Amino acid sequence: MNELNNQFIVYALSYLILFLICFLAGYRQELAFFFEFRDLKRFLKQLEEEVSDVKRIIKEEIKKIGVSWQDVEPHYETLTNFFIVPPVGDEPVGSIERLEQILEAASEQIERKIDLLIPQADNELKANMKQVFLEASRLNRIYKVVKHFYFTGVKSRNLTVLVQALTQLHFLKREAERSFNAVKTYLQGSLPMGWGVGALTAYEMMEGAEDVKVDGEVLIAEKRDHNKQIVIIKPKGPGARTGKNMGKVVVREVRRLGKPLIIIVNAQAKMEGEKSGAMSQAIGVAAAPEPLKYQIEKIVARKRLPVISILIKLSEKEFTEEMNENLRRAVEKAKDAVKSLIEKCRQPVLIIGLGNTFRIP
Repeated sequence: MNELNNQFIVYALSYLILFLICFLAGYRQELAFFFEFRDLKRFLKQLEEEVSDVKRIIKEEIKKIGVSWQDVEPHYETLTNFFIVPPVGDEPVGSIERLEQILEAASEQIERKIDLLIPQADNELKANMKQVFLEASRLNRIYKVVKHFYFTGVKSRNLTVLVQALTQLHFLKREAERSFNAVKTYLQGSLPMGWGVGALTAYEMMEGAEDVKVDGEVLIAEKRDHNKQIVIIKPKGPGARTGKNMGKVVVREVRRLGKPLIIIVNAQAKMEGEKSGAMSQAIGVAAAPEPLKYQIEKIVARKRLPVISILIKLSEKEFTEEMNENLRRAVEKAKDAVKSLIEKCRQPVLIIGLGNTFRIP
């Protein structure tokens, strides 16, 4: 009797399991959708909180400056919804010039808006606030993209749409974290950010320069070392600038120096497995944005000049966080590498320190 009961239980369980498998197979897409959708919903919630936090941090900073938030708030949405439409890419002729014009126009528009909102602030604080609003608008854009994916998925309940969103989720998370950290660093940081390793290298190499001058957003220093003419240029600090007229200054200095060795020091995102703070050398122009890279490459090719780029590896987070001791040591190594190149060459040298000059004079 017990044996019959046991067999009955086994058969019943087998049929129950078979039934569940058949039942769940019919709803496998819905189940997959449910489990995968949670990640997207969780990230959307995180972005909502970060967008709110950014607004709160900016509001506090505006009040510190002495400006009423009521006067700024109507313009806040305009600034944080600001983005750049790239030029036509299918027509290569003149595309760099068109992109340069768009970037310059966008930069000037934001600067005018900030001048209007906080006229009593000094130029360095205005430069910081410009970058703050750029990062806030980037974060807001990511939030809108994720929100679009979320509601499209809710409406269609289409697993293909969800998979499309999830493939971009890791990238969007990194970009959102980078922008959120950047806003906090610009408004609360007291040290240079990691992105400024190239600019800091150039600044420290300006020590002992006989002639230092400013041209727009670019600082230019000149000195002699190892009986060679050395010109060092970097974005002007200590506000958060990247040197929007850097390309024109580089071209002018190259023409003045004749046939210099060009040394570029810049930050580079490290690959997975690479050590943060590691340094590498490359032949070619490691510069951004594209108009700057194009302007330097154009005159380099025309005059057949040697170009060496010294790149300091950073993680995604380190770009927008305060510079740590590891990166400070990397700056010292970069300086040694530049000095070694100067000793070995026989012509004038043009050193270009790129990056963000937040908290770097």
